[in-house]
Amino acid sequence: MKKMRILILIHPELNPLKRGLSVSGRVDSPCKTEAHVYSALKKLGHQPDFLELENHLDPLVKRINEDPVDMVFNLLEELSGEAKFDFHAVSYLESRGIPFTGNGPRALMLSRDKNLSKLILRERRVKTPRSKLIGSERDLKRTGLEFPVFLKLNIEDASRGITQKNRALNQAELISIYRRLRTEFSEDLLLEEFVEGVDLSVGIVGNSRIRVLPARCLSTPSGRWVADEKLKFQSAARAHHKIRSVEKKWKSAEKKRSFEREARAIYAALGMRGYGRLDFRETASGEIHFLEANANPDLAKDEDFGLSARAVGMSYEGLIEEILALGRRKS
Repeated sequence: MKKMRILILIHPELNPLKRGLSVSGRVDSPCKTEAHVYSALKKLGHQPDFLELENHLDPLVKRINEDPVDMVFNLLEELSGEAKFDFHAVSYLESRGIPFTGNGPRALMLSRDKNLSKLILRERRVKTPRSKLIGSERDLKRTGLEFPVFLKLNIEDASRGITQKNRALNQAELISIYRRLRTEFSEDLLLEEFVEGVDLSVGIVGNSRIRVLPARCLSTPSGRWVADEKLKFQSAARAHHKIRSVEKKWKSAEKKRSFEREARAIYAALGMRGYGRLDFRETASGEIHFLEANANPDLAKDEDFGLSARAVGMSYEGLIEEILALGRRKS
């Protein structure tokens, strides 16, 4: 691949050059992904540069018009403080014919909306917990769901708003959880039947030709643990509770093939391209339930996506180079 001028889209608070690359790349740094991607692009001989976007697209429009680049690496997860607006940047790039990494606007919108993505996949007979969209406290009456249930934000990622305490065993607990979440968040919530088991995630790369990376699961003390915000971003919390991410060990080759077929089908049904991650829960009996898709997953080299790529012999720089190539092809 030719050496390129690459613009990396980020939030202003996540610029690793402001903190120093070595500090930013540490395990609990909020901008370690940005630091790792930037360093990998430099190692590959490209010329990366950060562009900070916060409230609008004006800086992007100005940069593209005045100082064009060969490609854009999209690490933007929100715009104007809203995760649901993240697709606007790639919509603009797509309209201008400028190549960019990862998913397009349609997949970003669908994967953000957990309820909508579940509706699409239920039509394709994908097994997913029964759920209901919750707009007000009145919606908690006669949900038709069986306890235990789990309440979370419908449009967010990075486990925002999720704690171990979002699981309700009865109506009183559910109302208490709802009121706690409402003190912090105003958007719709998603209530779903809780699947006792372990968190299972799988990274996928590809456009029309889809490659499933080795799945990883969360090794926890019991099946009631979920991958919440604290466990995802605080290594001390993971160590304290003896929780770690490990490569999934399948009971049979056929079970693995079946899971990978379904993962490919979900990825295609949601219009995903470039790369993405799918999250599931697996019960003790081996039943696998789809939870949600992440069209812009964490690419830090020591997180699940990077570790899965390493497991198949792909270096971190090799993973970043493949993501670039997929972004240029888009087919």
